[in-house]
Amino acid sequence: MPDNMILNHETHSIIPFLLISNKEVHRMCLSDYDIKAIYKTFQKKSKLKNIDGFDYYMIGLVNFYKGKYQIAYTNFKLASEKRPTEPNIAKWFAFRCIVSHKS
Repeated sequence: MPDNMILNHETHSIIPFLLISNKEVHRMCLSDYDIKAIYKTFQKKSKLKNIDGFDYYMIGLVNFYKGKYQIAYTNFKLASEKRPTEPNIAKWFAFRCIVSHKS
């Protein structure tokens, strides 16, 4: 995946979601290319049975950005089970739970 992809980095800010509630704006944060590349990588790793917690985390972020909060919850939960000491995954998992209660 290209180095400039927003999801290539292990930390992602929750602040845009706190300040902007429009789901369409959230979705525009990711390009279709980024989303396809992440799904393709995930599928490839899935076939090889080589999925890491960070892979579930990235898919969770895509689903969260797309407004698919229930699927994102499942992804973040799987990510946190595979990487229980990763604070960024725990942060997004908790934030997803807060967002679901606001809706």
